Amino acid sequence: MRIETILNHLEPHKGFVYKGCKLNRESDTLEVMIAERDGSRVSCPVCGKRCPVYDHRPVRRYESIPYSSRDP
Repeated sequence: MRIETILNHLEPHKGFVYKGCKLNRESDTLEVMIAERDGSRVSCPVCGKRCPVYDHRPVRRYESIPYSSRDP
């Protein structure tokens, strides 16, 4: 199973798709590229209305809460 498929099940983002993943062994991190789905309408972060995507911001980095395979 591809990492993108697993991410779609664990962290779905409506209107966006996972474009690729890269394991960075130096920092022990997984770098994931996310892009808007072609023809999708996403929610504006300011007004909340659904609109087509015109503006593209520069690449940003986020940290996610680690997933554990063990139940607490």
